[in-house]
Amino acid sequence: MKKILPALLLLSILGTNSCETTGPEPGPDPISAPVISMPSIKGVDGILVAVKTSTKAGSTETFTGTGQAVFYKSSSSTLKVEAGGGKLNGKTLVKSDDNIYFYIPTTTDPKGIVYGSQIFWEISANAANGVPAISDNDGGGFPNTPVLSESLLLDQTQVKSLNWISSVGSDSTMIIVKGPNATFKKVVSPSVTTIDLTKADIAKLGIGGGEVSIINYKVITKTVNGKSYAFIKQSVSFTNKVTIK
Repeated sequence: MKKILPALLLLSILGTNSCETTGPEPGPDPISAPVISMPSIKGVDGILVAVKTSTKAGSTETFTGTGQAVFYKSSSSTLKVEAGGGKLNGKTLVKSDDNIYFYIPTTTDPKGIVYGSQIFWEISANAANGVPAISDNDGGGFPNTPVLSESLLLDQTQVKSLNWISSVGSDSTMIIVKGPNATFKKVVSPSVTTIDLTKADIAKLGIGGGEVSIINYKVITKTVNGKSYAFIKQSVSFTNKVTIK
């Protein structure tokens, strides 16, 4: 028995290790689209958003272009369905696992989509899901780019004024301030180019680092083969160099 027991233990160990190494391999990471802040839009069969974002580093202002498109089962549904595929200004869109078509900058394409004055959507039809072919070339340009400092200090003991200079070409402006504990969000008319963050507003954000986005946006609704689609153009100024104290 003394000679058999070690052998049985060895077989037991080998069997255990074998079970651990022959399990199913992990699947690929899910494809997720980045979150885009935009106005609430209802009663449409899809939403197509073109985004041009400004960031600053010293005296240099950099623009990056992104975009997203979603298509719904119907104008009264929030269930996202597949189209046949899509491009935005010639860039092929990636489809997320929950049927959002998007394009974001990469290391080899750091500026993303270069818009100029043209926004050209090309969406392939998917008859089974009721998505028609879309070819929409908007040459009307974006709303004016808001002006935002590279860095901001928000002091809980002081009112902070945010002034973005211009909202020309937009329907409205969305202001988003994120802190460690909360997010301040407000939508104002294009005639407004400044707001005050009160001491109470800043206190809710918490102490630490934050982000500020000023978004001038315009929404145009168009009908394609009897379907209603919202085309959104956003000019965004963004900084994550925000200190809240």
